[in-house]
Amino acid sequence: MRHEVNPLDSLRGPALVLFWLAFYGLGSLVFLISLRSFGKTAPVAMLLQAACLLWFIATVLHLSRSRFAYAFAGGWVLLLGLPLAFQVVKRLHYWITIGMEPPDGMGSPMAFLLGFIMEWAAFLPLCLMLIVLVLFRPWRGGRPVM
Repeated sequence: MRHEVNPLDSLRGPALVLFWLAFYGLGSLVFLISLRSFGKTAPVAMLLQAACLLWFIATVLHLSRSRFAYAFAGGWVLLLGLPLAFQVVKRLHYWITIGMEPPDGMGSPMAFLLGFIMEWAAFLPLCLMLIVLVLFRPWRGGRPVM
């Protein structure tokens, strides 16, 4: 019986280290942004507060080397990634159908580009984190948590 080698196994360690670095970096940024929203009940404020709670739970679980940390981290990625994906698709649709400036001339192409760049700067790392979770399934297997 021959054991097949998965070509992704050599990337598993570095990918998971980068996953947790991105998780802590983006989570810290979300926490700093949400500091102003604590106690408010707007949907975005509540989303940020829920993301902070998931981030805190995943951090504690990761520091205690629990495999449940990946479940909470994946929930955090989806909680932030899905609304952001919706906004990115909306902005792309607007850009394709109307352009960067509405027909009445009451828009700023520079503001449009800055918003677009900022959304993609948060959306791409979240997508890469989700890809790492799907490809490597770190909660399975007999290896210790990184």
